[in-house]
Amino acid sequence: YLRGLALRFRYRFMASRDTFAALVDREPLYVPGLCGLAHALLYTGLNGLTDPAETWPKVDVLARRALALDSSAASAWLARASLEMFARQDLARADEMITRAAAIDSTDPDAAGLRSVWFRFHGRMDSAVAYATRAHRLEPVSGHFARLLARQLFYARRFDEARRAYERYLQDEPGFTRLYPDMAELYRAMGRPRDAVDALRRARLAAGDTAGAALLAPAASDAEAWRLIAADARRTIARLDASARAGRYVNASDYARAWAAQGDTAETLRWLGVMLETHESYLHHVRVDPAFDFLRGDPRYVAWEARTGLPALPPHLASR
Repeated sequence: YLRGLALRFRYRFMASRDTFAALVDREPLYVPGLCGLAHALLYTGLNGLTDPAETWPKVDVLARRALALDSSAASAWLARASLEMFARQDLARADEMITRAAAIDSTDPDAAGLRSVWFRFHGRMDSAVAYATRAHRLEPVSGHFARLLARQLFYARRFDEARRAYERYLQDEPGFTRLYPDMAELYRAMGRPRDAVDALRRARLAAGDTAGAALLAPAASDAEAWRLIAADARRTIARLDASARAGRYVNASDYARAWAAQGDTAETLRWLGVMLETHESYLHHVRVDPAFDFLRGDPRYVAWEARTGLPALPPHLASR
């Protein structure tokens, strides 16, 4: 159980899933194992490693099995809350389940973390940051919650604080390379493209893409750095196309982000439309992600956002 949990907190979601699946096979009545497998599965879906349409029903079955054995299993309530929030967008139902889980176990960092994301769905970023901070304090050595806090600061446009949060964790855990792509996004939003190129190069090296890393040599100017970033986004699209042709599941949001990195309005909007059709959970990120700010004034984007069915954003975000 602890191995599966540690793997999830290190973003090794498939290994975490397999570990918990083996545990559940051996001990089908062990409630923490059922909850652990439910959470590992939902993270594979949220991170584009499995098809969410196939994954969420499995999460639901596992959480219900756990609750049938122990109705006080806070983690099972959080798994069901995740289903309601990400897959069904029933935020009121998710609210009830998160509240119930937190009442059962007020020290569970997952409860604070999920509440943080619930506030992000509503665009209430100060509250999102506050709960991410609580989750991180409850589990300070977890890269998962360190990253959640940094991401929430990023979405709240508190860029310097986000940068410090990333750098602080990387000083303690330099091997947590999942943060490099995040830092590239942060530096792009801060208008520091040469630093973004450096972070992208580190991300490609961490992923074993030495050829891609070699194409991201230090730029002599900001203009050159922006060209390198756009070229890297084009290579990302080529990789996504190859994965799709091979029959592997590909998130529409990965396409949308790659086209957004090139500033291509038409293609970005097209893939946002696909996200809407497939009910992809990343929908709520788009509304607060600085990468998509170049679309905000486009009537087609405004219409798209209205079709998401998400709560209206606070005035200061809606008018951005």
